[in-house]
Formats: sequence, C-alpha cells, structure tokens
Amino acid sequence: MKQHSFDGVSFVSGIFIAAIGLLFLIPDTPSDIIHAFTRLGSWFWPIVLLVVAGAILLPIFLTRSDTSDEDDQSAITG
Repeated sequence: MKQHSFDGVSFVSGIFIAAIGLLFLIPDTPSDIIHAFTRLGSWFWPIVLLVVAGAILLPIFLTRSDTSDEDDQSAITG
C-alpha cells in the first residue's frame, strides 16, 4: 500500500470536528459535571463527533513502515 502525502484539508476538518465535540462535552463549571453525569443522553452527539474526528485524524498519525519495507524488498529483488 502506498503512503499518501499529508492532506491538510482532512487534518483541519478533523481538528474542527474534534473541537466542536469537545466544546459540547466540557462543562462550564465544575458543578456542571454532576449534572452532565445525570444527563448521559446529552453526551451522545459530542462523542459521535469525537469518534468521527478520530477516524479522520487517525490515518494521518499512523505510519505504515512495514508495507514500505516490503515494497523496497520487491523492487530490489525483482
């Protein structure tokens, strides 16, 4: 599998979606934490946004060096 170059649009989109999710997930004051635990249903959309952002950002941070080694070996031998 060929490693792709850095995709800035996907990176900015992922950061933006993660920021929106965190904005809704983090309470304003410490006393809001108790109310947040009682309203677990309100956590659904922020968590969905964070998962989507993670799915966008994860491939950026993962490197596949094992496949590049295989490609180098096949180019040398054949």
